[in-house]
Amino acid sequence: MNYLVVDAFNFTLAAYSVATYRQVEPEEFVSTFNNILRNMIRKLQSNFSGYDYYVVWDTYGGTKFRKEKNSDYKSTRDPSKTDFESVRACSSIYEDFGFTNVYVPECEADDAIFVLCKLLKKPDNKVVIVTRDHDMIQVVQNGYADGVWDNTKKAYLEIPSYSVVDMKALVGDGSDNIKGVPGIGKVTAMKILTGFKTLTEEQKKIFEDCKDIIDATRHPRFEENLNYIRENYLKV
Repeated sequence: MNYLVVDAFNFTLAAYSVATYRQVEPEEFVSTFNNILRNMIRKLQSNFSGYDYYVVWDTYGGTKFRKEKNSDYKSTRDPSKTDFESVRACSSIYEDFGFTNVYVPECEADDAIFVLCKLLKKPDNKVVIVTRDHDMIQVVQNGYADGVWDNTKKAYLEIPSYSVVDMKALVGDGSDNIKGVPGIGKVTAMKILTGFKTLTEEQKKIFEDCKDIIDATRHPRFEENLNYIRENYLKV
């Protein structure tokens, strides 16, 4: 059995963005948004026919432990630009298409996707993640998924030879407002990752602090989240 694991907000917000771009009348927005999302799901299932489908949602409080480590985490995002309640209400649309909606209490979708893929991946099956989020490359690099499909570009994300977690911990990640190690850009980071340059003790501390936020395996409830998905969604 092959599995498709969709990053719910990432995928749904793409439909939301298209509906917003069309500038329809306010009373027509919801129906337009829903129709766009349904069409996107149909095309996705056409591309991945015969798969079992999961769609994984962010839940309230999911960023708590990361914000405790770094109060700036995702602080640059403007939640007022999106009607998140309307997005969450789309879970019923996914159900219409046979998707299993996955919610893990106080958990970001990235973390839930990681543990779901860890449970699903077996030597004789294929697991594909659907998202534009390059953070999910770490799931492939850990051996729990076979690829990350960018539904906007209709292509798989390139999997680099270096660890995306280590690279982001070194250079930072502007989308999540993670600053990384001061003074280190991509060129220097590659020298560090290939062993041609080392970090100072102070830099190592910052690097490890960043990895605590980026590396899904370092989630303080990793095993708890894994067991929650196993018991509530997989029954194995």
